[in-house]
Amino acid sequence: VEGDQTRETFLVGTVNVKGVRDLPGSSGHSDEPPPNDVQLLEFSEDAAEIQCHRIYAHPGEVWGMAACPSDRALFASVHTGKAQGGPLEATVWRMGDIAEEVVTTLTSPLDHVTSLSGQNNDSVRAVSWGGKGAALCSVSDHAVQFWGSDASALRASSLHAFDSSPTRLPAVSQVAWDPFSSSVVAIASRESIVGVDSRSSKDKVFSVNHAHALAVRAVDYSPSSHHALISGGDDGCVRWWDLRRPTKANSKVISDAHTHAAAACKFCPASDKLLASSGTDGYMRLWETSAAFQDSSQSLSLSRRQTQRPVVTCGEADGRRLDSLYALAWTPHEKWHVAGLSYDGRLVVHAVPQALKYAILL
Repeated sequence: VEGDQTRETFLVGTVNVKGVRDLPGSSGHSDEPPPNDVQLLEFSEDAAEIQCHRIYAHPGEVWGMAACPSDRALFASVHTGKAQGGPLEATVWRMGDIAEEVVTTLTSPLDHVTSLSGQNNDSVRAVSWGGKGAALCSVSDHAVQFWGSDASALRASSLHAFDSSPTRLPAVSQVAWDPFSSSVVAIASRESIVGVDSRSSKDKVFSVNHAHALAVRAVDYSPSSHHALISGGDDGCVRWWDLRRPTKANSKVISDAHTHAAAACKFCPASDKLLASSGTDGYMRLWETSAAFQDSSQSLSLSRRQTQRPVVTCGEADGRRLDSLYALAWTPHEKWHVAGLSYDGRLVVHAVPQALKYAILL
């Protein structure tokens, strides 16, 4: 939760088709979808433990979340709607009691702020905050919508529709804001990556066709280098792109970063010399970018592949192997802790070793 200036906190949502609890104050009979949980977790470095700070009852299964960077109480979620088998919806929520030190109920209610509806009843696939003034981007199968904030609410500011077959965006998996632009986002769509500018009338400001052999699952911009982007895909690779020359031949790659899909990858917010990746093989790995990435144009021999080793590998917690790791998040303030979320519900926080940290900084 980047907007939390005093603690290292994370938001985690549940996906349970039958729901996990009743909404506060409900009678149990409602047209709302079965409620799941959104949990606010706090990581304490001194105690080396994760504590649940709040539990919020959320209507529907939570398939994605994005916390507002300027307001710790605000977040957007992608979730199932009222209609069974219907399109995924997106909503902005406010955690009303987040400032209270003590709560008297097991679960707290969420205050509905606004709905981010998809175009033509499309499913909303991904949401992300960024730009200036807590702007929000939502992506559906056929459109990218930008939402700007004013004094009272979030309002739609621009819409980029993709109606024709060559440019529509099916199977969107993630969206990321360019930290050096208040209007540009990168979108993972099938095997490709496309860039959209909210101020431009063009469908795309850049496009990387067939970026991966299989579907692209993750994209992230460098926090310190202009035009630099990484991506992870179902082919198990992590790739580094220079968006001034966005072709596969000009990219760099960590071949076989994961034996299964590379479901998430994110730069360390302190330096793009370090990144984390996680996969459906149940491993979270840290990579030194200077050593791990190799030119795509080079044929990797066995000896060269052996140099592409992670500096840290985490695959266990409490003595048990982790399940598929679908999500990653770095702590925004301390910047040297990374959390991975396992399919079986476990959140694992790993600290960058001090020796590696100083080697990167010095």
